[in-house]
Amino acid sequence: MITPKYVWSGVFAILIIAITTACSKDKFNTIPQIKIYKINPQTGIIKRNSTGAGNELSIEIEYTDKQGDLNDTLWLRKIRRNRRVAPATPITTGFRVQIPDFPNTPKGIIKYTFDFSSELAPANNLENDTVYFRFMVKDKANNKSDTIQTRDIIIGN
Repeated sequence: MITPKYVWSGVFAILIIAITTACSKDKFNTIPQIKIYKINPQTGIIKRNSTGAGNELSIEIEYTDKQGDLNDTLWLRKIRRNRRVAPATPITTGFRVQIPDFPNTPKGIIKYTFDFSSELAPANNLENDTVYFRFMVKDKANNKSDTIQTRDIIIGN
């Protein structure tokens, strides 16, 4: 038989766990937090079509920032994994991208669509490029997010 002493101890323990869990809900940090939300196409394979242009690559990044004061700039770097050196092509290419109509909210999605000819075209015609991208954002107080990285993406000829 369970005594009332043990019943109240159990109820008290459950109450403490419930209060602790409720108070530790996800809270937004002052430092921006980002993560990859979606990569389209999901296969991560981009091919050149018959007109010489390529399929579209878009990457969506989910962000949170307590003040909702992210700058309107996304920093990204394209890193090429291929071992064969392409003439006059750096292994990494970094650039800043202006984000039009950037929302001033503590949580949201940033979507960036790459231009095939200027940002994605393979470095040479001998092989497909295997690349990945790194992203970072900064808020107006100059707090920088961690750098996040995509999986490998194959860009075909």
